[in-house]
Amino acid sequence: MKKNVPKFLIAKNEAASPGAAYIVHTQEPSFIAEIKRFDSLEERDQYMADNADKEFLIIDRAFIVEHKRYLESPEESRQKTYLANKMKHWVIANVINSKVF
Repeated sequence: MKKNVPKFLIAKNEAASPGAAYIVHTQEPSFIAEIKRFDSLEERDQYMADNADKEFLIIDRAFIVEHKRYLESPEESRQKTYLANKMKHWVIANVINSKVF
């Protein structure tokens, strides 16, 4: 029986980064991203402004995903939009709605 490998994984390492939650994308382009939660829209926007050199995906008012590192070459722009939409829906269904974070 053939088993599918998950496209996204949630990872935590309390010893290295207490309270942090990460997403690992297992397919091309593979990457590690951090799920960040904010108490207000202003706090979120200020964090993004202070870190304007980083790549973010806005999930909703309280959550963003911050790309930390690509494990292979970065995706082409055509794939980037598709992957961002897939990841957004996945985070909402598997992190926010399931109260993992």
